[in-house]
Amino acid sequence: MVEASAEEKENAAADARGAEPAEDSLSGTVLADVCRRAPGYCQPMYRLLRDIIKGWYKLEYGLKIVGQENIPASGACIAASNHMSLLDPPLVAIAVNTRQVHFVAKKELFQTPVLGAILARCGCMWVDRSSKDGKAVNQAIDMLSRGRLVGIFPEGTRSKDGKLGRCKLGVAFMSLKAGAPILPMCLFNTLEAGKRNGLPYRAGLHVRIGKLIPVEKKDEPGPSDMKRVCNLVIEKIRELQELGPIQD
Repeated sequence: MVEASAEEKENAAADARGAEPAEDSLSGTVLADVCRRAPGYCQPMYRLLRDIIKGWYKLEYGLKIVGQENIPASGACIAASNHMSLLDPPLVAIAVNTRQVHFVAKKELFQTPVLGAILARCGCMWVDRSSKDGKAVNQAIDMLSRGRLVGIFPEGTRSKDGKLGRCKLGVAFMSLKAGAPILPMCLFNTLEAGKRNGLPYRAGLHVRIGKLIPVEKKDEPGPSDMKRVCNLVIEKIRELQELGPIQD
């Protein structure tokens, strides 16, 4: 028996990862190609921007991150964090250091020519917040079904005072449909740092990453299912928030 070469094995593994289910919303897209890669693969634009912004955050603010051992090495997962500032998405990407985070962003951001192109090349997906039929989250669900890591801010908007708001049903719907566990995260000091317009903020940007929240797959999630998951997500983020910023 002739053993397959390393290249042939990798190609076979890629084919297995990229097998496209019928009516998959990713078919024929760049995201489908990404799903064919190893779990730790990051798109070049994503990796470049993450590294540049990480250097800037370290220089201007300082970074402290705990709980990275809770990040799954592979498989579907939703990174769910509180949201206070435009500094937050890059900070989540920096904290999840072993995998690419495919963020769900509002459709309006993609309609800005330069920003929209950058978001697309960083593996982001748009969601139409005015949609009521759930079709707008198909790409995120299909990314999860293919074993990728999706990032979402469950409150749906930025908090103006740093307090946690109510969890929108989107994160619960995606998680339940894909059977994807949720990785709770809590960011600290981005509200204050964001008000300084790029000036140094010596308190630093801190991230606490909690343990995975298991979620059982449901083909037709009901209101009670989604409410239960939403409450659990906010509860776990609040627990991290109550621990406060990371002490030396």
